[in-house]
Amino acid sequence: MSKYKYRAGVGLGFFEKKDVMMMEDMANKGYRPIELNIFGFYKFEKTQPEMVSYTADFSTISSCSDEFEDYKEIFKSAGWEHVLCVGTGHWFKAAKGTVPIYTDKRNEAEKYKNIFRYFCKALLRDTIISLILLLLYQTVPIPLLQLFFFLLFSGSVGIVIVMVIGTILSWNKVQKIKK
Repeated sequence: MSKYKYRAGVGLGFFEKKDVMMMEDMANKGYRPIELNIFGFYKFEKTQPEMVSYTADFSTISSCSDEFEDYKEIFKSAGWEHVLCVGTGHWFKAAKGTVPIYTDKRNEAEKYKNIFRYFCKALLRDTIISLILLLLYQTVPIPLLQLFFFLLFSGSVGIVIVMVIGTILSWNKVQKIKK
């Protein structure tokens, strides 16, 4: 039996609660998250089963930031342990029944604003990559290389489309919470 298991995330911009439920189910089976790759797959490592709650937070603080330790300490004082970091997205776990991180609409709206900013940055980055690949595709005369660039470009366009949808959904969540 493998030490690791992989599960596809549904996407924090789309269905955060489904990712949370999947992570809690994996914890019940004795797996803890150790990585989330750029394709949205979680990597889990075998450990002892535990009954915990998970939650995600998006902030402006990354793991290499000077404020990172203070950021983690704030959550730790509320009973939440930092378990995974992807850019400025952070996963926390706590014992079942721990008070949720977000208990008011204003703070929850701030979380979705941060998700929106994250998606906008990713959208800009992927759009630039797609344009570069398109230019390379047009300038390289070798058919095999053109095919390679076309496949990369079409994949990047797909990612950009997903980012646009995620950004719109995140923005809608912010607007609904404000009301």
